Amino acid sequence: MGRKVTLVGKRLCWSDALLYCRDFHWDLLSIRGPEEQEIIDEMVSRANFPLTSHLWVGLRRLVPNL
Repeated sequence: MGRKVTLVGKRLCWSDALLYCRDFHWDLLSIRGPEEQEIIDEMVSRANFPLTSHLWVGLRRLVPNL
């Protein structure tokens, strides 16, 4: 993927997760396609701590070039 991805084992709401990632890492991850989704699925399946049923990823508003 060309990016460093870190799973964080803290239970946070989306806004707290965003702030945590920006404080200690870079930002929440934005998945850019099915290939990246497969990589993330594999990474999550190998997590060495218990996960909740939902994981936070970044949200981006895409603005088309006009």
